[in-house]
Amino acid sequence: MFENQGEQHIDAIQGDITFVIEQKQHAIFRRVGDNLYINLDIELQEALLGFSKTIQHLDGHKVTVASSNNEVI
Repeated sequence: MFENQGEQHIDAIQGDITFVIEQKQHAIFRRVGDNLYINLDIELQEALLGFSKTIQHLDGHKVTVASSNNEVI
């Protein structure tokens, strides 16, 4: 809210400007607070040995998500 930031008129008090933003649900991403989440399915072998997957972000650029398990048990 921007108090007293509305248009000025002679002999009138400036009004307030209020924005109401409604968020649409997205098919892939979900927002929680300031964070953006995506569910990414991986196979058991990928979970055990590591993986690299590329996803397309909201603005179109590609992001690579990777995990590697170099630990020997």
